[in-house]
Amino acid sequence: MVCMMDLNEFLALWESARDDPVRVIELFLRAILVCEKDRELGEQMISYLLHPDRCDKDPNSPSGYRPNRIGVGFYIDQLLRRPEIVRSYLGGTPENDYRIDESNIKVEVVSVEKKNDVARVVIRSSGKDFPTPIILKYVDGAWRIYEGISSLATGVRKS
Repeated sequence: MVCMMDLNEFLALWESARDDPVRVIELFLRAILVCEKDRELGEQMISYLLHPDRCDKDPNSPSGYRPNRIGVGFYIDQLLRRPEIVRSYLGGTPENDYRIDESNIKVEVVSVEKKNDVARVVIRSSGKDFPTPIILKYVDGAWRIYEGISSLATGVRKS
């Protein structure tokens, strides 16, 4: 069950996903689901997925980082206040009250463009009229989210 994932399970997924920008975005969305149950654990997971410029150093975090409070932290708050937003990217629809099947999560990808160490991935939400672009940069041997979390956090249609 996605919401019950512990850090070791996450790290195993992270190791297999770090070279795929789409899977990194999926892990970010899953980590938000974890934040709903355990904010500290979810943010530890998120810290592996973000570009270091989007984090603060934190010697108490397993990754050595924590999502910065002013930028990413603000958008995490938005996503937690409106859980239907994340679910709209993971298979939930306005018609089913944004419920998701955690055993069958799949992010709908519109396009993926890679150039050198930058990837632009566009994903679709069932609750928005326009797809959402996410920018990732390849750093320290992994794709990491650099821009686009603010776009993820915009609202969705009511169910």
